[in-house]
Amino acid sequence: MEDGFLQGLRAAARQGELSSALDLPAAAAMLTMLLEGLQVIVKADSDPRRLIAAVDTALLSLASVRD
Repeated sequence: MEDGFLQGLRAAARQGELSSALDLPAAAAMLTMLLEGLQVIVKADSDPRRLIAAVDTALLSLASVRD
């Protein structure tokens, strides 16, 4: 899973969609942890608004890191 995220992030970086300063392996690890955490949280709190807000925040942190 993490390798798939890393490949996607590398492709986005090559296309100029991400900052060259972004630590891609760390970002891939963060996305993997987010996904695994969501799988746990959804069992206890399935409120989609809360889950969507958390995912949006994580993705926004990647999108806002630009040169």
